[in-house]
Amino acid sequence: MTHDTPRMTGQGFVVMDIYGSETDNKLYNYMFSQICYMRAIHLWFHGAHHMTRGSSFSGDHSFLYDKIYTGVQESIDGVIEKAIGLCGADIACPSHIATGAAQVVCAYPSPNKLNATGIAAAGMSIIKDFIEFLECMKNELDECGSMTLGLEDQIGGLANDHEGYYYLLKQRAASDLTS
Repeated sequence: MTHDTPRMTGQGFVVMDIYGSETDNKLYNYMFSQICYMRAIHLWFHGAHHMTRGSSFSGDHSFLYDKIYTGVQESIDGVIEKAIGLCGADIACPSHIATGAAQVVCAYPSPNKLNATGIAAAGMSIIKDFIEFLECMKNELDECGSMTLGLEDQIGGLANDHEGYYYLLKQRAASDLTS
């Protein structure tokens, strides 16, 4: 098994072809990509939590970015456990997850290079891409017959949580534009 560089799809999100093009194991590829994406979101927003500055520091630091990275962190465990149940223990290799997450994080600007509004806007992009990834994952796994009822429920719950994060980020990005 090789862990190739993730490919950006036309929608902007990342899907990793773990098995390469000769093997069509969509369930494994999507589950692994989902884990890496979530770890990347956790890392990026934890960085945003540390890097936020300016007049909105307290709210951004304590309430917005903390809420996102801790919420994602709490969800990762269930996602990895479901992936192990559906795909086997190899999917939870921490070095492979760390490598995949680093590749996803590098596809977005680092929060340390952005102002407060830029951090929120970049965060919106990451969350929007992840929501689109989840929708594509659901549709493709449905189409190939790999979707389970529990996985569909988990994906829906994650999409709901991330749509809430997107709303908060959108409000934050807009707050500087209207003042």
